Amino acid sequence: MKEKMDERRKVIGIAMAAMIVASILAVIAPQAFGYFRPVPIPPGEEAIYYLSPRDSSVPEGYCNSTEVELHVNSSLSLCFGKVSILYDHLCVNITRVTFNTTVWDDPIGTGYSIPYPGKLVITYSKLTGEYPPGDYPICNITIHCNSTECCKTDLNFVPETYITNMTLGDLDVPGENGTFTCGKPSIMVNKKVYDPATGTWVDSLDTAEKGKEYMF
Repeated sequence: MKEKMDERRKVIGIAMAAMIVASILAVIAPQAFGYFRPVPIPPGEEAIYYLSPRDSSVPEGYCNSTEVELHVNSSLSLCFGKVSILYDHLCVNITRVTFNTTVWDDPIGTGYSIPYPGKLVITYSKLTGEYPPGDYPICNITIHCNSTECCKTDLNFVPETYITNMTLGDLDVPGENGTFTCGKPSIMVNKKVYDPATGTWVDSLDTAEKGKEYMF
């Protein structure tokens, strides 16, 4: 009898431990993958596009890259969409776009182009039917530092940005603009000291005396 009770306690203990681990993973998982921020749909709009993170950077600067995720949050069912983003091509390059092909499985309707330096155009498509309203990851965008000096560019959603609903057709929707910083901002400081004897600002003062105050 005692052995059976000990065995039962052991099974309950294992089950409780498994539940605790599962609960911890449920809390950690969204943060680990960094997917949904989430971003609410503005009043009067059917959907919104956004970047995650909205403001990104590469402190290492020139010739280094990072990825940002592009999402659509829609209050309508959708099967297709188009996104246009403007950026400063003298500051950064878009070197790669990796699509979530598990969600957007139409290879013909899914792709990207850079019609001219500083503009990224993305389309994504579902082969059959529509997805219900929700927040969907579209792709990862690789942003590459293109400047030897620290710079910052806006990542602005512009017209030609819409979602497609099979009943209502194409619907223009807004995007939440973002930024990207290439390099680490710094400040160069040149100090001069005021020489009370000559009334001028100088690089050094040989006549300085300990305990006296000087202006820099």
